[in-house]
Amino acid sequence: MTCTAVTRRDTRSWLVLWFAISTVACSPELDRSGRVNSLPPGVPPTAVEYARYIGQFPLTGTPLSRKRKARCFWGLCGRIPVTIQPRGDPSTMKPEAPPAIAVAVAHMVSTKGNKRLEKYYGLLPGDSAEYDLWVYSDPDSHEARWAAVELIAGHATVTALPSTKFGYCSKDTPAHGYPAKADFAEYQHKECNYPLDVASSTPSHASLSVSGLVGSLITQLTQLLVQSARTAGGWIDCNNGCCT
Repeated sequence: MTCTAVTRRDTRSWLVLWFAISTVACSPELDRSGRVNSLPPGVPPTAVEYARYIGQFPLTGTPLSRKRKARCFWGLCGRIPVTIQPRGDPSTMKPEAPPAIAVAVAHMVSTKGNKRLEKYYGLLPGDSAEYDLWVYSDPDSHEARWAAVELIAGHATVTALPSTKFGYCSKDTPAHGYPAKADFAEYQHKECNYPLDVASSTPSHASLSVSGLVGSLITQLTQLLVQSARTAGGWIDCNNGCCT
């Protein structure tokens, strides 16, 4: 039998659809393999210097213990407690005017003695490592980014996790004197109603040209994927809104 162009196109469309469904089902996580990420601007590389530097961003607000998905095949290994707490005053952060020198806005630590990794960030157990979220302006694109920095017990240097876009998930009227507040976005998802730029956030695997029912399904799945990624990481009550 001769395989026509239409058949090949349909097959490719269904493969893309299957991949999109699989991606949404697995839920997002940062890819920490095979690359070295640059530290946020101004963050010192050694553990000793880092311990001194982070002191200018003291823990504030209320620590929250949240159940986070553990990392394993198809996410079937339940959840683990992770504590997140603000550093300094996150309400000063503005996605439209990110700081050139990174500012620490939250601290994260997983349960001590736990044997599993947290899924999205890949957080190690609390007796092995601690993490801080830093907001900054990307030196090249100048867009607002944030990234977690990992401090592993006994290691001489600190490590940056992959960065993600930092932006509003909702906006409100300008205010001052917010209480310092940090959380994980999945616990604040009802607040994330700020319009998404799906076109710029769409994963590359969903950009293949398809049509009809398959194309419509892929578009909807892509929007779900982007929203899922938006509510998987950190959340802070930033200036004039809340941010993820």
